[in-house]
Amino acid sequence: MKLKNAGLAKNDFAEAERRLRGGEVFYSRVTRGRIYYDASFLPGQSPYRYNKIALNKEWNLVNDWLVEEEFNPYFAWVSDDSVIKKDSCDGVRVIVRHEDVGTYMHVDMTEIGWRHAIPLTIEEIKKYSGGLL
Repeated sequence: MKLKNAGLAKNDFAEAERRLRGGEVFYSRVTRGRIYYDASFLPGQSPYRYNKIALNKEWNLVNDWLVEEEFNPYFAWVSDDSVIKKDSCDGVRVIVRHEDVGTYMHVDMTEIGWRHAIPLTIEEIKKYSGGLL
């Protein structure tokens, strides 16, 4: 998952709270811990959570909060070998996200990770789509 700065100003607690209550999920810049709103907590408990515990000191760091970067899925030739064979549609997958760490960083729709992924050209998509495009 790729993260980017959430765009919150220092001490802009009202905006952070508004976005949390709207369902947005943030991440700590330091720990990558998940920051979110959970309305199911009982009175007297904070609905603002940091990795399932009450959000405390992280409020002081709202300008460092991160959000997940939007990702556009794409068709790609995939392989775990250093050589990618472009001879049949068997090696084509839809890549839905990239992991920041690890060997198998290109993740397809079936949640399988691949070492290498090369986007298909428009011509290749037309060729292997069976005339659907």
